[in-house]
Amino acid sequence: GSFSGPIPPYPGSVHRLVVGHDILGCNSPFNNEDDIAGNILIVERGVCYLQDKAIAAQASGAVALIIVNSDEGITVFAGVTSITFSIPVLMVNQSFGDRLTEASLAALHDDTIPRVMIRLSQRPGIPSQIEQLRHLMTSL
Repeated sequence: GSFSGPIPPYPGSVHRLVVGHDILGCNSPFNNEDDIAGNILIVERGVCYLQDKAIAAQASGAVALIIVNSDEGITVFAGVTSITFSIPVLMVNQSFGDRLTEASLAALHDDTIPRVMIRLSQRPGIPSQIEQLRHLMTSL
């Protein structure tokens, strides 16, 4: 599921996936705010409202946010009463999100492993990578 600001039109931009040091994404600023700025942040669901996670991500300079659900389903975004942020936000299921998180962390600690990069764009008739992630997640 998603609630978000607009996804930029094609060709968009490519950004690195960064795991927040506060993996729940409830506290801003993050300890690794310099890594987050200009990139896509991934955090886990829990503790605070999803909207609060999006606000904290945007305040830290993230261009988008991926929230890893606490189970294999996708939930309706509770606690979102009005959109007070402008970055795209996507929720993925736990197994897919865990794989994204693990790959991003592995690349952070080993220079021989490529970093996880995501194209943030939308093209008429062609799903954005966020839409492709959503499709991959439902097929796992």
